[in-house]
Amino acid sequence: MSPAVPDACSLSQPGFEERLAWIRREIPRARTCRRVEGGMAWEFPADPELRDKLAQLVALEADCCSTDRLRFALHEDPAAAALVLEVHGADADGAL
Repeated sequence: MSPAVPDACSLSQPGFEERLAWIRREIPRARTCRRVEGGMAWEFPADPELRDKLAQLVALEADCCSTDRLRFALHEDPAAAALVLEVHGADADGAL
């Protein structure tokens, strides 16, 4: 059974399932995941190809997610040699 489309998402169920499949195929598992004020942050290895894929993910999500409820940000943490994807407005349990 596929997860239900979150309230903040404007994708249809098939579109949502296609997006999840793309994420699972193109984005590796994060090194860490942690709560940040108002959301969640996922840390990935600093890699130019991965940076492009994460930037694409941010752009795709900005198109289909209610921007008044969710905000996406991607930045580099040179000290940790990491890319950090932050999503603000995540539910209390970290689900989006």
